[in-house]
Amino acid sequence: KLKDCAPNDRSTPASPRYSAPHSRFPVSRVQDGHLSSQKAYIAHSAVVKSLAWSPSGTHIASGSRDGKLRIIAASAAEIQREIVVVPESLEHPWIQSVAWSPDGLNVAVGAVNGLTIVHAETGHISRGGAHGGHLESISWSKGGRQVATASLSGEVRVVDVTKYGKESGAVTNRIEMNHNVHSLEWNNTEDRLAVAAGHGGLHVLNIPSASLAFKWSDGQIQHVAWHPSYKYLAACSSNLLLIDALSGLLLKQFTLPGCHLSLTGLAWNGAGGRLAVAAYGGALFIVHAESGTVEYKDHKVAQQDGTLYTVGWNPVEDEVAIGGRNNAVIILDLTGAEQEERRTPTSNMRWNSTGLPLEKPRQQVPGCMRMIAKL
Repeated sequence: KLKDCAPNDRSTPASPRYSAPHSRFPVSRVQDGHLSSQKAYIAHSAVVKSLAWSPSGTHIASGSRDGKLRIIAASAAEIQREIVVVPESLEHPWIQSVAWSPDGLNVAVGAVNGLTIVHAETGHISRGGAHGGHLESISWSKGGRQVATASLSGEVRVVDVTKYGKESGAVTNRIEMNHNVHSLEWNNTEDRLAVAAGHGGLHVLNIPSASLAFKWSDGQIQHVAWHPSYKYLAACSSNLLLIDALSGLLLKQFTLPGCHLSLTGLAWNGAGGRLAVAAYGGALFIVHAESGTVEYKDHKVAQQDGTLYTVGWNPVEDEVAIGGRNNAVIILDLTGAEQEERRTPTSNMRWNSTGLPLEKPRQQVPGCMRMIAKL
């Protein structure tokens, strides 16, 4: 079943060779008996609104409301490069979304000053007029040629990045959503975009025809993510939803235990059997997608003011990264624990007769946490 649900080609792009940073950021390590034996503290000076793992799983790009993009070597918890994308002179120098190119060489940044393409190794910046307003979300297509952007006003644009910043005609499509767009993501064939449009629900768009494939509405849809097989979609509002990506049929709906606030982010693991789900209250859940079992939950993982805005699952390793209002990127290693099983069935779980061909529930829980946080 796992072979059927996983992508046909699981080859991993080679990791780009990053040059040594022009300056090193201090790293302090402390002991923590709750989740891990080690934490590493580095710095964003404001809310971390978005993060993304590189295709090779070796680096994290994080964007903050301090206007800075950071390229982090995950294993060493070191910042390899820091790029100022939004000038501090703006009243709100916010970065809202980041996305890696499929070859791992560039990072697309969506911010209050529009779309920026940053070379991850050199820090070289390309700007253009393809989408110059306040961007809420961006997604880089799997073929590498297109970036989809969504503005605060609800306009979705498709940008040809080979022309971006060089010539006219970079924008190849425009779609008005009539709702604020919180997140969007390409499918593998680059002909459909899944769009989380808040109170407007979940939309799946046919990009070549600029038409609606289907729409699903249940509450305020905050985030959407394609399953690695691209047969299913996960979406979150106050509940976690699993939807058939072809028909739009709701397959399952989970209410996560002890979570009374909106869910803000989600990410599939590489095999497509588990979901990492973040919530406004600072809670993190690891959910088995077929059974609805909560394999791990922590309502204090972000500590202090723990609102979480973003979560990403390493495409190669069993690691989850989260970011939020505590000005931190936190990396959880899910492979190192041999602890007592802590699994809780979700409440109000509903599903139809179509089952997801997903991996079996795991009995291990996170055993190591590295925290990339404020100086």
